[in-house]
This record gives sequence, C-alpha cells and structure tokens, in this order.
Amino acid sequence: MKTRVMSEEERTLTLRYIKIWERTGKELRKIKMQELAAMTDQQAREDTYDLLMLSNTAYRSPQRKRHSGLVEQQRWFKKIRKARNEHHQSA
Repeated sequence: MKTRVMSEEERTLTLRYIKIWERTGKELRKIKMQELAAMTDQQAREDTYDLLMLSNTAYRSPQRKRHSGLVEQQRWFKKIRKARNEHHQSA
C-alpha cells in the first residue's frame, strides 16, 4: 500500500481539526459530569435498567445460538488479505 504525504494545507487543517475536537471533548466531558452529578438515584436506576435492557431487544438470528460468527469473520479477513496481496503483486 502506498502512503501519501499530506500537503502543508492538509496538515494545517488536520491539526486545526484535532485541536477543535480536543477542546470540544473537554467541554463534552464537563457537561456529561454535570449531568451525572445532577441525576437522582431514581434516574440513575432507571437509566441503568434501560441500558441493560437494550441487549434484550437486539435481534439475534437463530445462527447466533450456535456460533458467534467469529470463524466466518476470520474467513472474510483471509479473503480480503489474499485479494490485497494479489493486487499489490500485480501492481
């Protein structure tokens, strides 16, 4: 895989984007902590219950009862890796 060097403009924009999200992340953490601190015990219990119940509402295919799909996922990764290698060898 060929790597490409960023132009100076791209580098400047990327660094600016990173700085914006660093500041935004700090502000979002503050807001989150304020909201958590303001929760009543009852709200905390209800929200926790709602989160735990999400796993019960997720669709589970009948296949998931027999296997997790990890083997199939690894098979796909192997196919992709093989195709990439063949592409890079022919390029």
